[in-house]
Amino acid sequence: MPRLPPDLIRQANAISPHLALLLRPCRTLSSASAELRWITEHVLATTSTTTTTSSCTSSSPFSSVHARLSRLVRLRSTGVPLQYVLASQPFGNLDILCRRGVLIPRPETEAYVHHLAGVVRTRFARKKAHGAGLCILDLCSGSGCIALGLFALLARHFPTLHVQGIDVCPKAVALARENIRHNKDNLTGGGLAASQSISFRRMDVFSPRFLADIGAREWDVIMSNPPYVDPVTWALGRGGLGLSVRRFEPERALLAPLDVPLEKDGVVWERRDAFYGRLAEVVRVLQPEMTLWEVGEETQAGRVLEIVRKMGLGHWQAEVWRDWPDVPGDRGDNEAEMMFGTPTRGSGNMRSLFLQRE
Repeated sequence: MPRLPPDLIRQANAISPHLALLLRPCRTLSSASAELRWITEHVLATTSTTTTTSSCTSSSPFSSVHARLSRLVRLRSTGVPLQYVLASQPFGNLDILCRRGVLIPRPETEAYVHHLAGVVRTRFARKKAHGAGLCILDLCSGSGCIALGLFALLARHFPTLHVQGIDVCPKAVALARENIRHNKDNLTGGGLAASQSISFRRMDVFSPRFLADIGAREWDVIMSNPPYVDPVTWALGRGGLGLSVRRFEPERALLAPLDVPLEKDGVVWERRDAFYGRLAEVVRVLQPEMTLWEVGEETQAGRVLEIVRKMGLGHWQAEVWRDWPDVPGDRGDNEAEMMFGTPTRGSGNMRSLFLQRE
């Protein structure tokens, strides 16, 4: 990372010492100014204005705000992600609470959730017309942003809607449940209907009992943003994995698992693709109408497509979605089709694999 020009640091210091500190992670004056404004707004909105006085000491609302602002700016200056400093991240019309130990929601994830909601509304319009319910399963839920985002986008279209999130991490499940309460008013615009539900459970997708425990309901859509980063990519900080991500976000939510099977029914996969082999097995057994899995990059997308075909899902219609699936492609709409024999959609990097039954 290039050093900051001394003139830029002096310019920031002349405006505010806080601004100079925020230059470290932000690198530009405009970005640092935006973050200082957001941190200030957060402190003003969440700091009590009650004045406390004792016989020995007194503190004013101003001093309390100033002390907290200084503390959060210093925290951000060490590289702590802004979402952990502010304790939340916008996700559509939702405000997703963020906490260390749980992965931060990404804009690309929000983009494919919005696009998928439109696909679901179209695909299941007939089911809705006949009064049938819609059931969505979200594996590796983390903060719950995917499950909550889909619920918020689909609730007014499907009077009977059930969304179930699954994660193995107790901290993630607790935060996802808290996010239900925190976003209650924005999920439906006025409370859940009796025939609507969203919940999160702690379960291990690799458990031998998982399919038996989760399979009682007929799942229409299965989602997953699984851990898919290989150790070399993690160690070298490739693929957008900057130092801030590797220092502060949970390895377990990002790094491919090390102690799980790498083979099923004669199909073998690489360690970094371990979760996709299991997802292919889950989809093969539960037989949803559609499934979407986030992937790391185009070479992984190709390997996962090969796993899908070898696991007996080759008859499903497949698409590779880029970061922004609703934006016209800027790298050639036929790129993935030429590479993998699969259509691609959108603009940016290859981000997710979408499958639906023919």
